[in-house]
Amino acid sequence: PTLSSRSGPTFVKQYAYTCKTIAYTTRVLLADLATLPKRSQSLTHVAKVWQKCDDCVNKIKNHDDNALAVHHDIGEQMNLVKDALRELDEYEKDPDENEWDDNEKCIAKAGVGVIRTAQATMSRIMKALKEKGNVWSTKNIQEMEEILIKCEKISPLVDDFASNLYPPIDTRTVVNDLYLLLETTKTAIETLRETHFVTE
Repeated sequence: PTLSSRSGPTFVKQYAYTCKTIAYTTRVLLADLATLPKRSQSLTHVAKVWQKCDDCVNKIKNHDDNALAVHHDIGEQMNLVKDALRELDEYEKDPDENEWDDNEKCIAKAGVGVIRTAQATMSRIMKALKEKGNVWSTKNIQEMEEILIKCEKISPLVDDFASNLYPPIDTRTVVNDLYLLLETTKTAIETLRETHFVTE
């Protein structure tokens, strides 16, 4: 199968990764086949090779395109944000670990609210992409790539911000992290407003 014009950079990157996985798994399979004691293990590698080959074919047969590829990658970034929220929630509910004083609890609660805003922004982007993502022009594909870049900047900032919400809290560090996260999220929202999948 061949890639269509709907295959933007992110889709091609994911497709290329799958192809590299096929090549690597095939090499492992051939190495196993060359040694008799390991031949029983080769069935596992055969299954992996076939699975990856099917993935490549199905991506094209199912008309997977750059919108879905970007949607997938943003979803992975949002999962990192969800992990940060989950860990903070678990810490708050654990009486044996929770060492926040009253002031730190207020700071942490406000911080969680900011992280949820970042999560909601990513969620809105994913929903818009899934419903209205149009890959029939280079401009539209570029818009998707730009919004993905913005989202890829949010998740590491969330990670840094969340890690500094654990006691003892350094207020200055938290404020600096907060500013960076808010500005990056704001930029993502502003970029989102100009995309075809929101304005159309």
